[in-house]
Amino acid sequence: MPFIVEPTSPEYIFPIEIFSIILEYMFHDNPLSMRNTALVCHDFHMISQNLTFSDITLYTRPSISKSMPDRQSLAVAVEMLAQRPSLAAVNRRLAVRVPQQLSEAIPAQDFTSLLESLNATKELELHYVPSTDPDHIYLTISKNHELCGSLKSLFIRDRSMRGFNETFQEMLSSLLVLETLGLDFPLAVDRRTIQQTVVLPPSVRYLNLCWVKPYRMDSALAQRHRNGYLTRVLFRSTIHPQSTEMAQLPYQLDISVLDFAQDQLFVCGKMGIVEVDRDCLTFDPRF
Repeated sequence: MPFIVEPTSPEYIFPIEIFSIILEYMFHDNPLSMRNTALVCHDFHMISQNLTFSDITLYTRPSISKSMPDRQSLAVAVEMLAQRPSLAAVNRRLAVRVPQQLSEAIPAQDFTSLLESLNATKELELHYVPSTDPDHIYLTISKNHELCGSLKSLFIRDRSMRGFNETFQEMLSSLLVLETLGLDFPLAVDRRTIQQTVVLPPSVRYLNLCWVKPYRMDSALAQRHRNGYLTRVLFRSTIHPQSTEMAQLPYQLDISVLDFAQDQLFVCGKMGIVEVDRDCLTFDPRF
């Protein structure tokens, strides 16, 4: 009589660690194949859940951005994540890429709940945050202490913004381990209404700024501040110069003295300014 192994016996059970390794390999090689494999059985689905929701991108394709089904699916996805904190808890990267005309398709309350449930996300990318008041989003982020302690990369695109304020500064000050910061929004040049100086977290290493020129600018102010870009960026970092030339470089850089040929300013590198040219500020990696 042949020996038959019962399905419930230990000899029959394939080590779950092997399944985890296989699914993780598939996730990094081809996420779509991993998701299809996860549909084979309930166990695969449970094992792959952490991988599936570790990297979330919510977006609308331009070709169907005006269709009602796409608007509904976007709102449903945000609502589902907001109502299931266990899924948001395993997230490591969240990107919300919504056209400006569709930003209202996502309920602001659901999006706020989603941000509140993120506790281990390292990368956050927001294109046109779904809120009539961007300050509310920034305040929500600053109050999420777990998110502030894990977030290393933040990118915000919002053409409704007109500059920095105390709420925005409070959010930046709360991000304890932030290394990369990207900002894309218009910048007003009226000193009476906006905060021109932004204090970056000391942990910031890479800065990507993209400003849109204001449509109307005061002529005298425009002449003094070139193209209306951010006038000053204050770096809160101790620079240990290695030469006399570096020692003479200011901690507070007045960007208005630069003659920009393009509409974008790209800043990359480490803290401590080494050289400045028309398009790029390069930083010294030494501390």
